[in-house]
Amino acid sequence: MVAQGAAGLLSWGLAGGIEPGITSGTLIAADQVMLASSTAYRTDRAWRQRVLSALPPRVAVVEAPLFASEGIVATAADKASLLHRYAAVAVDMESGGIARAASRYGLPLLVLRVVVDPVDMALPPAFADAVDSGGALRPFGLINGLMRQPAMLWPLLQLAYGARAAGSTLRRIAPVVMDSRTWP
Repeated sequence: MVAQGAAGLLSWGLAGGIEPGITSGTLIAADQVMLASSTAYRTDRAWRQRVLSALPPRVAVVEAPLFASEGIVATAADKASLLHRYAAVAVDMESGGIARAASRYGLPLLVLRVVVDPVDMALPPAFADAVDSGGALRPFGLINGLMRQPAMLWPLLQLAYGARAAGSTLRRIAPVVMDSRTWP
């Protein structure tokens, strides 16, 4: 994207909540991306404000740090640990790489992530078998996991509810994010 003339880099998608009170469907407009190495990348405040000021009414938004993890953060205890260690409100696995690229090339960075699983929602243990490394659902992995652990059904239904709330928020804000008047 940089070689093709990108004016800025956007990290857009889903996240896990790590601060109590942040619910599924809440938009995290990260003011910085924090890494385990204690490196923090600031996002572009002017770009973030242009987008936030143009959002439709009743979109729950939190402007705060986001932690970029190297792996899935599945348990409530692991999420709470990140909150205390990094003072971030949400976690994802993609924003760290995008933030590094933006910094390397001197481009503005915007991070907009929507919470699927709040801090108190643990991902089912077999969740890792149900998704591939890119986060796409593996139907046979899901079926296999449910056959081995039928009790996983309820947590998966809760996760599906959170995904629906997050998807609804993403659809509502997409026109604003894609509007060229909000870009740098």
